[in-house]
Amino acid sequence: MGRADKLAYFLEAEQLAGIFAEWPDEMNVVLCLDEDGGCEILVYHKDEGRGVLRKVSSVLQRPMGQFMVVPETKGYPTRRVLFSEEQKMLNLVAEAYDLPEIAQDYAINFQYAVDQGLDPDTMRPTEGAKPRERPAAPGPKFRHRSGAALANDIKPPRPVRPRIKLSMGGLGKKLKPEAPAEPSMPHGYAPAGSKGREDCSFEHAHLYCQDGHVRLVIAPERVTIRTEPRTISDVGFRDDFARFMLPRAALNGWRSGEAQVIDMPVESFPAALARRYDGQARHAEVTVTSRGVFVAPGALVEGWVPPDARRKPILRRVFTPARVMVLTVLGLGLGAGAYMIRTDGIEPLQFGLDLKIFDEAPAPAALESSVEPEVTRQTGSPLSLIDAMAREEERSEGE
Repeated sequence: MGRADKLAYFLEAEQLAGIFAEWPDEMNVVLCLDEDGGCEILVYHKDEGRGVLRKVSSVLQRPMGQFMVVPETKGYPTRRVLFSEEQKMLNLVAEAYDLPEIAQDYAINFQYAVDQGLDPDTMRPTEGAKPRERPAAPGPKFRHRSGAALANDIKPPRPVRPRIKLSMGGLGKKLKPEAPAEPSMPHGYAPAGSKGREDCSFEHAHLYCQDGHVRLVIAPERVTIRTEPRTISDVGFRDDFARFMLPRAALNGWRSGEAQVIDMPVESFPAALARRYDGQARHAEVTVTSRGVFVAPGALVEGWVPPDARRKPILRRVFTPARVMVLTVLGLGLGAGAYMIRTDGIEPLQFGLDLKIFDEAPAPAALESSVEPEVTRQTGSPLSLIDAMAREEERSEGE
């Protein structure tokens, strides 16, 4: 574009009458736009013709012919104005609510200067010009008023005081983009009243890694085997990663004070942040609002043990599937052996077996004082076998 980076956009009275109801028929407007976004609106009389370009040159601080003019004017560069751009400029003019008053004042002063033989720019006599004789200044004309209405508006003539300087710059309205107001609070903060004082709840939680997920446990002291985990992948982080949030749908159906477990894929977290929850749990403050679930991790949980390393109940550790199968086979073998001994006429006491237990009869007194049978010494009763296995497991854990 070279130096033709400033634009003079002309609007005639016909266009301005569609914006302002009280716009004088003989007044036009030119918008002087610069590359920095500044805009100065100048009013001028239609009888000034091309002479207004000298004043535009002064406002734009560019020599004649080195700024663009729309509509196209001979000797000046131009450009195509899009419809959207034209609408923006018309809106800019419409915002200058006092522009019609400025145009009416200019029209009166311009006509006075012409009638008195003065230069409209300097309000000084022009060489060889003589004042015109006229009965009275009728004032500017308006295309939206009928002749009868205009006659009713005519008031007694009053003296018109000429302006000291009728320059375009003096009558213009400087419009520049307004700087955005400085926010009174940082981004993300607002007074409670602006948020409608909406309801919110504050919950305590634990945060740790488990099975490839970062697990959030709300109200951990109330978690039971019926607390079903929910998997949520949509995780948003604050710019410093000190907090994160989940969509409100993550707690659909949940009520304040209830336990809830939320699993988030560890891939959703930065690696450095995920490591903070690996092998250790942290306290977390959870704020639940209508816009989301906000989580603020805190200090480490003292004495916390990972779920996989917690001590299991004795019966769950002893009665594993493999051991139950071994006990079943052993019981069936002992029962079958005792049945074969009885059918073959062999004395069961030779093998240390008391078959009375199968007949639901008490053991003879003689057996109570007899020596412990060999089989019992080697295998023991099923209950003592369980105790032995439990003690062995405890001993191995201790090592």
